[in-house]
Amino acid sequence: MSKDLVIYIERLREGESTEIDEVLSATDLELEDDQLHFMPDIKLTGSAYIAEDHLVLNLDISANASIACNVCNADVKIPIELKNTYITKDLSELRSGVFRYVDDLRESILLESPSFAECNNGSCPERTTIEPFLKKEDRKKEDSEVYFPFDDLDEKMEAK
Repeated sequence: MSKDLVIYIERLREGESTEIDEVLSATDLELEDDQLHFMPDIKLTGSAYIAEDHLVLNLDISANASIACNVCNADVKIPIELKNTYITKDLSELRSGVFRYVDDLRESILLESPSFAECNNGSCPERTTIEPFLKKEDRKKEDSEVYFPFDDLDEKMEAK
């Protein structure tokens, strides 16, 4: 990892804050995955301060990711904008005077990253090709071999 994302706790003791302004790469945060790829520049701005007995990081994160379309497997570029993301740590948990927040930052980005996407803003041109193979939402009771014991519950309650 080329960037060392650290906060020095002692510098924040007297009500001071530290400004954070970083441009990171996906390799700095170890974000590369088989399916989810991040563009080189991940912008990170915000501040770190101490509130009572907690270290607080307030961050704005801006990144661009690429993921395969669920239908046609073409790359779909997805902007990821996280505004006012908070990372907090109890000061009693920080044994040294240094807090490395790379793991918490990576977790915040991955939690907000989509698991799937579809090209052309959700209307992939290949969708018409696979349409006959998609499950139909229309379900008829008579055609179903599965027993649904509470399907007619409303009718039974009205009859009483």
